[in-house]
Amino acid sequence: MSTVLRRVLFYFFILIFLALGAYLLVTAQGLVFDFENLEFVRTGALFLKFNPSDASLLLNGEPKEISRGLVIPGVLITDLLPGAYHLALQKEGHETWEKNLDVRSGVVTAATHIELWPATSTLKEVLDNPISDFWITDRGAVVLHNDATLHFNDITLRGKEVAVSEESSGLIVTKEGKSYYLIDLGNPENAVNISLLFTSLQTSTFGSQKTESIQTLFLHPFSESKLLITTAKNLFALDMKRPRLEKLLTSSSTVSTAISDNEALLLDSEGTLLIFNLLLQTTSEHPLYITQGVKMTASPSGDTVFILKNNGELFTYDRSSRATSTLAENVGSYFLSPGEERIAIITNDGSLTISALKDYHSDLEILKGTTWDIALPKGEIPKSFFWLSDFPNHGLIMTARGTPLLVELDERTPHNTHTLDGKIKKMVPIGTTLYLLKSDGIFVETTLGE
Repeated sequence: MSTVLRRVLFYFFILIFLALGAYLLVTAQGLVFDFENLEFVRTGALFLKFNPSDASLLLNGEPKEISRGLVIPGVLITDLLPGAYHLALQKEGHETWEKNLDVRSGVVTAATHIELWPATSTLKEVLDNPISDFWITDRGAVVLHNDATLHFNDITLRGKEVAVSEESSGLIVTKEGKSYYLIDLGNPENAVNISLLFTSLQTSTFGSQKTESIQTLFLHPFSESKLLITTAKNLFALDMKRPRLEKLLTSSSTVSTAISDNEALLLDSEGTLLIFNLLLQTTSEHPLYITQGVKMTASPSGDTVFILKNNGELFTYDRSSRATSTLAENVGSYFLSPGEERIAIITNDGSLTISALKDYHSDLEILKGTTWDIALPKGEIPKSFFWLSDFPNHGLIMTARGTPLLVELDERTPHNTHTLDGKIKKMVPIGTTLYLLKSDGIFVETTLGE
């Protein structure tokens, strides 16, 4: 080999070494060469958590081999050029999940609440015979038979309908005509006539022969022996154990009432919000100048009060700043999330909107005031909505046609929806169990997820 050739090869290998070293140095910093744009760019990544965890992944329509983390459950896909990616997760016997995600330079884009719902639901009959209605308590289901009688297990209850019940309580209030009855499902044969006791205590406590009628009833938020009762002008606390009647609030005329975890709230006809603290036994007044309301609710913490007016305007009152603002218009109904960070709104024209009430972090950083619409299957109009505590990125909808829908609440599209089997009249989710009353009156339950 000649000296010239050796020299050429020597320099050639030096160039190869330098080029390879430079490339390795660049790639070690997360940079790759984008041949489409002829430039080095910093890559991004995708982090996915999904159930079932053995689903297969398609990335832009091509199968993608994935390796699952040992320390952190989930799948990390690295070295992706910045841009838009279409993801699809598939498993036999399940609905396909799809999403369009943007990968940014030097950023990990996350989707960590992915559910692939079983394609068909297993429905288990709760009762053999058809019923007209049901209510879920912490002791089981109270049902209304087709002969207009209420039953708990094999016991017939006093009353013709359930006026008040809570999923976390074994107490219910039933109603027949103008009479209300308190029933402890631990001893369901006995019923206390609330209406007679309330009338009697008004006369003996306040010395008035003109008694007020019950308008609404609430179970006391932290005392099982007490009820909160509203009339046309007053809010009372009725202690069923003593018995004793206490007047908490008085107004010129009551427009709406609500309770939080430790307060009772009353909006009067002059637009003043009266709040009674059930723990401290104190009263505060808040002039809101809102003189009409279809519905008033308070967040569990009591920090925010929501008032829906007859014209569809939804107002919020921030207790800390004492500021009132319009949250949305054309509202038919609204549903506050368990963590109080979001609210679902069904509009009068049949759309479903999610709005952020405060800054919070999910897969994305969501800022207060962010609003996005949820796309539903064509022809389906939402009638009612339920937040799912075990599936924070999903909601449950019953449509106007009686179709039960599981909907994904991610602001990124597409919004994956799953239609449960059959037409229904009523549904109640409790954890991962969903209770359904089918259109033919059959009472069934199913399990959400796997």
